[in-house]
Amino acid sequence: MVTAGKIAVAAVALAAVCYGLVEFRGPHGYSSFVEKRSEVQRLQKENKAIEGEIATLEKHVDKLNTDPAAKELEIRKRNGLAKQGETVYLLQDKTLKPYTAATAPAK
Repeated sequence: MVTAGKIAVAAVALAAVCYGLVEFRGPHGYSSFVEKRSEVQRLQKENKAIEGEIATLEKHVDKLNTDPAAKELEIRKRNGLAKQGETVYLLQDKTLKPYTAATAPAK
């Protein structure tokens, strides 16, 4: 014979199962968890790449601080300077279109 207590327990259990399914499949459920986990992995990879870039730049700064020849070369490259008697070749990117009246921006 089914008593009222058993029916109440079954109703509570059914409600708990339904609530669990709604939470599992809802907007903050499993799919959201998987999406956030993949985003965390992507951001960790991005952080590693940025850390490598920072390490490279720190080495370059240390070299500029300790090596006068490296500092001079960097200054000359950034400012387009050359020593007396030195020949500088400027290479043009062939993928760029030449600047003509047809490609000039409209005024």
